[in-house]
Amino acid sequence: MVVVPLLLFAAHRFPGPTALLDAARQALASNNKGAVVSLFSNPDYADYLLRMSGRQGGFTHVKVAVIPAPPGWEQSGAYWAVFHSHQDIEQDHDPVFPIQNGHGLLGREIPLWGEGINPIFQSRADVHILPSASEADITADLFFKRTGPRKATILRLNDYYMLHSARVDGASEKLVIADDRAVPVVEPGETLRAGSLLIPWAPAPIASATFTYSGILRNVGEDKISANEAYVTAWWVPTTAQLPHQSSVRVVAPKEWTIRSEGSVSSTGWDSAATAGPREQVVSYRCEIPISFPKVAAGNYLLAASVQDRGRSFSAYDLGPKLDEGRGKQDVDTAARAVRFYENLLGSFPFSGYDVLDSDSYYGIESYNYTVLRKDITSWATSHEIGHTYFGGLVPCPYVRDTWNEGMTQYVDSVLFKKDSDHTLEGGIATVNLGVPLTQMFVPWEYNDASYMRGAYVMRMLENEIGFDGVRNGLRDLIKTRVGKDTAWPDLRASFERASGQQLEWFWNQWIAGATFPKLTVLGAKTSRAGDEWVTRVRVSQSGTRKPFRLRFQIKSTSGTDVEEQPEEMSSASQEFDVKTEFRPLRVAVDPFQYTLAKVGPPVEPVASTRS
Repeated sequence: MVVVPLLLFAAHRFPGPTALLDAARQALASNNKGAVVSLFSNPDYADYLLRMSGRQGGFTHVKVAVIPAPPGWEQSGAYWAVFHSHQDIEQDHDPVFPIQNGHGLLGREIPLWGEGINPIFQSRADVHILPSASEADITADLFFKRTGPRKATILRLNDYYMLHSARVDGASEKLVIADDRAVPVVEPGETLRAGSLLIPWAPAPIASATFTYSGILRNVGEDKISANEAYVTAWWVPTTAQLPHQSSVRVVAPKEWTIRSEGSVSSTGWDSAATAGPREQVVSYRCEIPISFPKVAAGNYLLAASVQDRGRSFSAYDLGPKLDEGRGKQDVDTAARAVRFYENLLGSFPFSGYDVLDSDSYYGIESYNYTVLRKDITSWATSHEIGHTYFGGLVPCPYVRDTWNEGMTQYVDSVLFKKDSDHTLEGGIATVNLGVPLTQMFVPWEYNDASYMRGAYVMRMLENEIGFDGVRNGLRDLIKTRVGKDTAWPDLRASFERASGQQLEWFWNQWIAGATFPKLTVLGAKTSRAGDEWVTRVRVSQSGTRKPFRLRFQIKSTSGTDVEEQPEEMSSASQEFDVKTEFRPLRVAVDPFQYTLAKVGPPVEPVASTRS
């Protein structure tokens, strides 16, 4: 372990960007949380960096670069610190922090997404797979909308790719590579590489760019190239904030391999140096639907099973060495059944079929006309990945500031299609003690998959609020109105309001943007006979929130094997309810399951009442 002088971090002030760079490099090398946090003017600003570093295996797996603010971005700080490491698909990003004037400490992360970004509308990527070297050689052509303000265009490219050349608006650019030893000086006509950041140094949005680069993909997260398979998926096409765009991908790979990318097989369609050698093939794909994650999956696959359904082809591929035809048949049957279900619920499936490719190591991939799944999860995860054709595909989720589509897909697949057979709803209510709102869950499997489970649970709550038809029509409206648009939880509300005719701001505030949930307590219960039935007056209170919530729940009355559940609503701090049963209840409890996110107090025994 590197010993870091405590005096350096106790000063809480760095006289310039070079001093901050030196301090940050030493703090990361020390693998000391306190040293890293001391770089920031507010400890809370370091929160995402701490979590991201933890997923990378510690601070020693993260590097830092300090760069001048790109042209047009100077209002965010004259210098930026970029903390970077290789990133898996749909997981983390390299955070960028301004060096604050005056005391030289790091400020709040600069959100390099949303307004102020010059978005890509089309990408074309040539990918040459070289299994013997575990290498991918790539040329990417990017075309921009030029709709942003007069600022430099900031792209991201996974930092294990080595950049070879840059051409911007038709002119070759000199490359400037930032490291953790010096603050670079960059001039117009140059392209800066700093961690994942890739910045043509121009004070206005650019119209086009071409980059050539290569990467050795052996042990870099889940991406890999081996003698038998290749997965090129994570931040491999330079992207502006992972925003959706139309994409074309052309792959050169061994002749015997099966190759998949998003969309449909197409002619090459553009000039390229990509040519196949004597033992290679060229396959091209075109995806007209704007998506955030074009990918390449390829390997020496064997066809395990195939089926035709409603004019679509469904196939399952096995890496072998032993062909598992039984699992393949199960997977294609599941895929066909899932597409039928989703089409009936959500509308037309936008592709001519769906393929399931298994893997020995790659856990799972969100895709739209195919998926890659580890061998032991294909049979239960295929229908979930097909759901992402709608939520993540047609309606994109860039996974930079939100993971709404995981909860939505979990709801449609696990709750509606699988009837909660995997206990998603039980997992959802178990997140009641997690004080992180859905709108702040940026990594889907962080917090024990809470984005999936709570997201699905909240959608079931919404179903109980506006009815199944309201949710179904809201989902269809969402798919119709937000094709190709960067989408987050707040953007979903309008579709469900239109579908239900209800104002749902309160629902979003309580359950989606908030993470402080009430506790429901039965304060007392009195029961009396009324003819052939019993009437129990139950007093329920809610506590733990700044003001009373609008709630739904069930009052559960039991006596031996007799059970009666009665749905109720409340919006005050306490309220009384009359519950009718055919038996005398011996216990009364509040049951929030599927209706609300709430903690509950213990059941009570109703006392006899003389009320007639």
